[in-house]
Formats: sequence, C-alpha cells, structure tokens
Amino acid sequence: MEEPRENRQRRNLSFKISAIYATVGTLWIFFSGLVAAQFADTPQVLEQIERIKGWVFVLLTAILIYNLVSRSVKRLEEDISERKRVEDALKESEMRFRMIFEHTAVGVAQVESNTGRFVRINRKFCDIVGYSPEEMLGRDFQSITHPDDLGNSLNNTARLLSEEVGSYTVEKRYIHRNGTIVWVNLTVSPLWATGEERGFHVAVVEDITERKRAEESLQRSNARISHLNDVLHAIRDVGSLINREEDPIGLLNAVCDSLVQTRGYVMVWIGQPETGSKRVLAVAHSGLGSDFLQRASITWDDSPTGLGPAGTAIREHRAVVFDDLATDPRFALWRDTVMTYGGASIASVPLMHQERLFGALTVKADRPHAFDLEEVELLSNLAADLARALLNLENEAAHKRAADELLESENKFKSFAENALTGIYLLQDGVFKYVNPKFAQMFGYTVEECLYDMYYKDLVYKEDLAKVDEQVRTRTAGEVEFVHYTFRGLKKSGQIFHVEVYASTGNYNGRPAATGTILDITDRKRTEEERKKLEEQLFQAQKMESVGRLAGGVAHD
Repeated sequence: MEEPRENRQRRNLSFKISAIYATVGTLWIFFSGLVAAQFADTPQVLEQIERIKGWVFVLLTAILIYNLVSRSVKRLEEDISERKRVEDALKESEMRFRMIFEHTAVGVAQVESNTGRFVRINRKFCDIVGYSPEEMLGRDFQSITHPDDLGNSLNNTARLLSEEVGSYTVEKRYIHRNGTIVWVNLTVSPLWATGEERGFHVAVVEDITERKRAEESLQRSNARISHLNDVLHAIRDVGSLINREEDPIGLLNAVCDSLVQTRGYVMVWIGQPETGSKRVLAVAHSGLGSDFLQRASITWDDSPTGLGPAGTAIREHRAVVFDDLATDPRFALWRDTVMTYGGASIASVPLMHQERLFGALTVKADRPHAFDLEEVELLSNLAADLARALLNLENEAAHKRAADELLESENKFKSFAENALTGIYLLQDGVFKYVNPKFAQMFGYTVEECLYDMYYKDLVYKEDLAKVDEQVRTRTAGEVEFVHYTFRGLKKSGQIFHVEVYASTGNYNGRPAATGTILDITDRKRTEEERKKLEEQLFQAQKMESVGRLAGGVAHD
C-alpha cells in the first residue's frame, strides 16, 4: 500500500535537519580545533578558547536549527493549507456530485459489473421503474429488464468488461413495478481505468416512453395514411374502370381484381339478390377462396344464412363489419372455410344509388379489426360510385334498346313510306321536312327539290290556296286533330291536277307539325265528271222520253 504523503514529508524533514546539523557540527569541531591549536599558547588560553567555541557552537546551532525549523514549519503549514483546500474542494465536489446524483432529471445508478447488482441509485431511476431505493438496492438490472432485451443487455455488459468497448448507449425496455413497459435510453460507462480491476460501472437512463409512444403513433399514422392511400388508389382505378367498361359483369369483376391487387384484400366479391328468391348470388369475385362462393348458402332474409355481412348489408341497406371472424357468432356457418383461406375480418357495403339497390360489395382482410370508420366510408363511397355506374350502364342499355327499336321502327316506316303508292309528307312552318318519292313524283319534282326550303303554297293552285291555308292553320293551331279535304295541285310543269289529303297534327323536334298522305285523284275526278255527264245525259234523255210520252198521250186524246 502506498505511504501517505504527510508521513513522507515529516520523515524527509527530520532527515534533512539531522543531516544539516551533523554536517555543520562536524565542520565546526574540525576547523575550530585547528584555530584553537594555532592561537592557544597556554592551557588557560586553550580552555578559554574552548569555552568560547562551545558558546559559539551553541549559538550557531540554535540559529541554524531555528532557520531550518522555521522553514520546515512554514512549508508544513503551506502543505497543511493546501491539503485543507483540496479537502474542501473535494467536499464541495462530493456535495455537488451528491446534489447532481440525487436531483438530476435522469436516472443514475452505480452497478456492480460482474453481478448487475445496484450499489447506489438515485431517486429519478427509482421513479422510472416504480421501486423504492431500498427495493432497488436488493435487485440487479436483469430482474427489471424486458425479456426480449435481456440477451442484448448481457452481451453489452460482457463487451464492457472485456474492454471491447469503452462505453455504450442503447435503447431498451424495463418492466415497471406495475407491470407496464418503460422505454429508456441507457448510457453505460466503466468506473475503472484501462487495465484496472473491473468493479463497477455507472448507468444513466432517460425515460423515453412518451417519445416511443409518439413514434409508434406516428408509425401507425403513417401506416394508416399509406393504407388509405392504397384504398384511394384502388378507388381511382375503379373510377377509370367505370369510364372504360361497358359490360356490367365485366365491370364488377374488374373492380374485384383491382381491389385485391391494389389494396391487398384476401378476397373481394359482389353479390346480387336473385330475382324471385332470398338468395344472394355471387356475380363477380377475385382472390383466395372464390370457389367457396359457389358452394356457400348466402341469403338476405332473417334466417341464419342471412345473418352474414353481405346478407345483412342487402337486407338493412347499411355497411356491416365483422371485426373478428374467429369469435363473431353471426359468422359461425362459414367460419371454418373462410378462415382456412386467411380471412380474419370482413366489411360489406350495399351497392345503392337513389334508393336503388344493386347488391353488396364484400371485402375480406387477413387480420382482425382491419376496417376502421374511414376505410368503411371509402368503401361505401366506392360502392355508391359503382351503383351509379351500374345504373348508368342499365340506362344506357335501355336507351340503346330504345334507339335500336326506334331505328328498326324508322327503318320499317322508311321502307313503308319509300315504297308507298300514296304521297306522304311532314310539314312544319309551311316548309316540307319530309316527303316520300311518291309525293315528289306526284308533283313532278325530286325529293331533294321538295326538301330544299319548298313551301306548300308552291304546290297549290292559286284559286284553292285560301282553302289549303285554312286547313293547315287549323291543324297547326291545334283546333282540329284530323282533316280530310281535296284541292287542285300544281305540278312543276304547271299542269293542274286534283289531290285528296288525309292529314293530322303532331310534333316534330318538339314543335307543332302537320303530317298526312296525299292521293292523285285526277283520274277519279275525270271519271266522276264523265259519269256525271252521262248521268246528266241520261237524265235529259229520260226527261225527253217523258216529254215525248206526255205529248203522245195528249195527241191521242
């Protein structure tokens, strides 16, 4: 063991005084004897010199001792003052260390490195883990370390003991006295110099539980945002499909494929109520376990087969979520089969638009509680868009059928009109909008000439124009619905001929119009006139015969 510094100083001082005294005494005795022998010629003189020499020796020795002792005492006083100053500084440092140790905002502990036992620990460390100082001094760090972090902690301690590292910092978990997990940032430094005996190390811990919770919350939030972005991306894809697909079943299957591929659902299927029954038929599907739909009995009534998410969504016209298929009693009929394919939770939303129900969109996820309110709302909006698209496709199909039927009707009418033996026309604002070939032929024009802003007045003999004007007016004004009249027409060549008209009122492009058929009755008129002449001639002949008979009778009389 090293000798105390004060003992070394005292021993050195004693040795120094003794050496100086011995040296000075020896020199004095030697030289004073030489001087006395030189000047003493009698014993009395020699005695007198010896006496003086003795007094001088004592005086010089006293002076020398005084000087040496004074200097030694002064140096000793200085050493004592320095020692006191160092001791005071050490006490102040110790006090500061104790204040820092006890009142610092982080946990601090002195730990026995080989055993992990806490030797000294501050209040903050105890507050972090929930134990009292007395309880902690009876424990080691292994007993409060989370099992998943214990191996790493022991490995780091071993590296510190082997001086592989000079210190280390790590994030780890402690088990609080109440059983909760406490996250800390731990910094460990040895309390020995390199090469010295490995005894203790100091552990400084900062409670980062709230920061970890914030990080985990941020990670969950980021994951949620990423998840919802995937759903929105799938919805955008569906929007593109809606604009592109014209076949309803093709659209529904494409939507199922898109949701499985983009969002990563286990399975997506769309069911529609079967006409005339309570069954739900799978009309589109994608993902794992799609063949199950062909065997499963799913209805939308109140029976056990109607209590599933799709049946309930259709029956009650609302979104339905089964958070945990493993425990939900409503899913008991299908649980074993569906969970075999990895389904853990299901959401089903009705395909509805303006109170029109088309069925239900059902999605399955691979984990329980996968569907929160935001995702269900997005799926509901997607289902509404899909229902609107189905309605539009249905309307477009109906319009196409109507257009086809109209085209067929128009073709039939056109075929009839084009081959009719009577003239057919459509008149609006006094201008022909349609004439058939027979009409144009009747007046000596082509169809194109008749439709090139030709007025009906151009085809009427002027003496009958007032009559025809009145007939057209009463029809277009809605005063009559049907008319039958004759007039004299005017051909392109200027020839006058007789026509007969059967006409009615109608609408063309949303405005009043007159339609009708027209017959060339010139031959009939000629025949009628000839018959009338014959009748008049017969009448005259009969009249003359009667007159002749009358005259003959009178003459006889």
